[in-house]
Amino acid sequence: MQETRWWRYLLSCGLLTVPILVWNAAFTRFLPPALGSMEFWRDIPPLVVHGENSLRFALVVLPFLMPLDVATIAERRRLALLVVGTLVYFAAWIPLIAVPQSGWSTSRLGFLASAYTPLIWLTGLGLVGRRLYIGWSYRWWVYVGLACGFVAFHVTHASIVYARNTRERAADPFVAVTHQTAAHRSTGAGIVGIVVRRKMIVSLSDQQEERREDCPRILQAVL
Repeated sequence: MQETRWWRYLLSCGLLTVPILVWNAAFTRFLPPALGSMEFWRDIPPLVVHGENSLRFALVVLPFLMPLDVATIAERRRLALLVVGTLVYFAAWIPLIAVPQSGWSTSRLGFLASAYTPLIWLTGLGLVGRRLYIGWSYRWWVYVGLACGFVAFHVTHASIVYARNTRERAADPFVAVTHQTAAHRSTGAGIVGIVVRRKMIVSLSDQQEERREDCPRILQAVL
């Protein structure tokens, strides 16, 4: 009897979060350093950090208390929304990983895509899990409300990182490349970062050499 009770928490809506949790664990390290490393948590206001993490914990735990009901057509439609939202969320990561220097990935909309797209699959999850195993009074909009709060904190967090990253790029073109090399030293991304940095250095060296060659010409013209 006790064993059956434990199994119901495993065979719950929590199962629907497993692909997303696995995806995050597997691919976070391939994101741009500003999003996928400790750089993401640098200089973030405590209110944003605590609010985001507290709501994240609630959103991960609650689904394991929700029965997974997909018997009716309406329930399957809600599940379809979750599946579509999950695919959209995965798709938001692909440009950030594959082409991090593209116009889309460096734009605000593209940079923040992995922060605001979770609202779709979280809403779908809230609609699928409309009750709890335990005897608390519960409504589906409670989970959706928590999801909205989490996404608000998460987008605020990512916006702070985007603004900081943009300022640092404008102030020093080597900053982003140096961070990328340090964060991905053991991956192919690190190699790409090193190559880009060397190209930038060679370009600057060539410009300096051209200026040295131009100096005698300028002096000759003046004298």
